[in-house]
Amino acid sequence: MNRYYKIPVSELKEIDPDWETRRKNVEGTEAIIHVETYDTLVSERNKGIMPLSEDTAEWENYPIYQGKDLEELLNSPEWTPDQEGGR
Repeated sequence: MNRYYKIPVSELKEIDPDWETRRKNVEGTEAIIHVETYDTLVSERNKGIMPLSEDTAEWENYPIYQGKDLEELLNSPEWTPDQEGGR
């Protein structure tokens, strides 16, 4: 099943050259990125760099969304612009 992280755009900009194409919340402050894509980007960025400790794995702090939870998130007002322009 597809799994996605919800991460701050400010952090995504540091590792993802395609950050602008990611699905972002209405405010543009958080983005959804596939877990495997994120892991690949972090792995490429850290090639040849010895991690300071195992505790520095930032991805563990990001919530993972999949299935119904992902669908509910993306359909929430936080992630779907108001189509009616009413609010």
